[in-house]
Parts: sequence; C-alpha cells; structure tokens
Amino acid sequence: MNQPARESPAGGVALPLAALVLVAFAWRLVLVARTPVPSEDGVNYLWMAEQFARGDFTTPLSEVFPPLLALLMAPLAHLPWGGQVVLALLGALAVVPIARLSAIVVGPEQRRAYLVAALLAALSGLPARYCAEVYTEPVFALAIASAAVAGMRGRFWQCGVWAGAAFWLRSEALLLPLAFCVFAPRHAWRSMVVVGVAVALLGLWRHVAGLPFDALPKLDFNWEKANVGGDDTAWSMLGDLAQLPGAWFEAFGVAGALALLGFVTARGQRGARPLLLTLLLALIVIVAFTVRRRFLVAWWPLIVPFAVLGLWRLRPRWRNALLAAAVALSLFVGLRTTDPNRLAEREVAGYVRAQLRPGERFVTDLTRVLYFAGQRPLPPRHLTADELIAAARAPSVRFLVLGSRRATTPAVVASLPEFTLLPVPASITARGIDVYARRP
Repeated sequence: MNQPARESPAGGVALPLAALVLVAFAWRLVLVARTPVPSEDGVNYLWMAEQFARGDFTTPLSEVFPPLLALLMAPLAHLPWGGQVVLALLGALAVVPIARLSAIVVGPEQRRAYLVAALLAALSGLPARYCAEVYTEPVFALAIASAAVAGMRGRFWQCGVWAGAAFWLRSEALLLPLAFCVFAPRHAWRSMVVVGVAVALLGLWRHVAGLPFDALPKLDFNWEKANVGGDDTAWSMLGDLAQLPGAWFEAFGVAGALALLGFVTARGQRGARPLLLTLLLALIVIVAFTVRRRFLVAWWPLIVPFAVLGLWRLRPRWRNALLAAAVALSLFVGLRTTDPNRLAEREVAGYVRAQLRPGERFVTDLTRVLYFAGQRPLPPRHLTADELIAAARAPSVRFLVLGSRRATTPAVVASLPEFTLLPVPASITARGIDVYARRP
C-alpha cells in the first residue's frame, strides 16, 4: 500500500464509459417515472431539502438524518421529482469511480473488465431504484467509490475529502479510511485527519443551530430504537447473522455470488485488502444493528470490483452467461418499483388538507400522509398507541388517519370513541388506511 496502485485504462474506454453513464442516467429516470411516491425515509429528506431551499439552514438539522443529501436536492426541491432527478444524475456518475476501482482490483490490462464493471453499475437494480425512493445510497456510491479509488492510488488527502463527504450521507463511511489506516498507517492517517474535520464541521453546524454538538444524532436514535424490545443482544445478533445470506442475495443478486468468488481469489492481492477489510467491518456493523438488504446495498460500489474479479476467473462461456444473468436480474429487480397503491397516501393527504379549517389539524401514524398534506414528516419510527392517543385528544385535532393493519390501531380506536370512521374510496381501504373524524 506504500506505492500508488496502477492507473485505470485510458483512451479507448472513455467513449463507451460515457455512453454507459448516459444509459445509467436514463435507466434511473425510467425508475423515477415508475415511482410516484418515495419511501418513508425519502419524504424526510425531501422535507429537509425544501427547508434548505427556503433558506432555513437550522430546522432541517433537527432531523436525525445527515444533511448532505437534502442539501444536494435543495436547488431542485421546488420541481416535481426534482430531488429524484438529482439522485438519478449523481447515481449515474457513480458508474465512473466504480469502473475505475474495478480496473485497479482486476488489473488495468483487462480493458473489457473495466467496461463490464461499468455495465453492472449502470444497470443495477436496487441501487438504481433507490434514486426514485430518495435514499442516500446513490450519492453514497459516488462518494465512497471515489474515496476508495483515491485510497487505492495512495492519494489519501483526496480519499479523506471523499470519505468526509460520504460521512455527511452515512456514518459508516468512516470504515473505509479506517481500513486503509490498518494497512498503510504511515500514509493513510492523512485521510482520517480530513474525515475528522468533516465530522467536527457537522457537529459544529448543529451546535451553531442550537442543537447538541453531535455529528451522529442517528446513532443514539438507532440504538434506542434497536433496544426498545429488550431482546438479548447475543441471540438477536445470531438471528441477524442467519438472515445475512438471504439479504446478501436480495441486495446483490448474481453479482453478489460472483463477489464471493472474487473474495476468495483476491486474498493474495495486497492492494485489495483495505476493501476486503472495509466490507468485513461493514458486515459486522450491520449484524450488530440489524440486517437489511438496504444497508448492504450501500456497499454496492465495493462489491462490483470483486464481482468482476470473480467473473474473470471463469471460462469465457460461463463468464458471458453469468454476466447476462446478472444484468437480467438487476433489470427485473429494478423494474419491481414500489406498489402504485402508495398513491392512496397522497389522496388521503389531499382530502384531509382540503377539509381542515384554520386552527384545525390531524394526527396520523403515516409519515407520507403528513408530508403530502404539507406538514413535517414523522421521525423514522412507528408511533406508540399511547403517543397517538395523547396527540389525538387535543381539541384542535379533527381527523385521525391510521394504518388499519398496524398493531397499534385497535388500541387507539378503542380509546378514542369521540372519533367515527368515515367512508373512503376503495383505493384507500385497499392500501390499508382508515380515516376517522371527530364527532360533532
């Protein structure tokens, strides 16, 4: 690690790579068009972006989510799908550093491997869908892949800048420069200095905004959320570990299986060790918290190089067949966009908002309904029955909108006889939404 890694192939791949970036952008725009309503976390990011766009650089920091994604979306926050378009563009640009990182791992003489990596990154499934869902993963891919390329080339100041930007998206970005410090401590410490500055600046910004000097507010939030049930930690981790293989395949598909082969063949490559250690640390963190495919997808940029390495260890006939299978599965997964009945949440929000008189409000456990009604979304957790009951008893609350399938709903309804169920269109009941109004 003391010597910079060999450079990526140049010249002949520039035009095909640019074409694949355009393909990646178009693919992501297709998925944006197929996703009329973003994820639950996505509306928090969109709300933050709207506050930044209005010039409010204080209120959004009270969210537990890091602010960089919202800052990037803010210039187009006033446009329909503006934030998703920003994510589609940045997610498409991530193809370039992912391809360059793959060239370093596989070897720059393998010009076709460079383009295969770009193809896998361009036509990804979940990473592309997450642009439409408004998650951090597409931008995180651009930042963390760029940091990895810089680190593999021995450019540790630059690695720190990219890792620091990635930290403003997802806190686990710290794992990459930490892994480089393990294998190149004499030089990689520079990256940790820059990352430390990024962490301090985020904490300072929050402090200036009147909040605690804390660059990781979501860490405490997630810790509290993960321990609400009081489960035994050891048994919980064993259960999460058992879920890891299934989540791995859901997140990465055929490319994930090829990456496992790539891990085996990369053990003797000294240059690949920081990437392998980063992935190992990431898996430990995920198992210690909770195993979800989305948390794995964040590390897609580091999976692709090993998937290509595994592919290159196969005979050409198998190589072509598995590449085709990987792309086909990615396209299938990508096109399985979110259920269109999410539109019912926008419909309910519009109805309630139109019915409210000045001074009236409504209570709901559906965060997207709040957002589309022009209000601040909920924190990323489900409200308890007691919280909903207490909020609904305020005299100013006219409507109560509940998820009919949620475990808290029967207790809430039983405790609030002053609310009566309203008849709503079948599209809303099919989504599992009940609307209650306060009795006159």
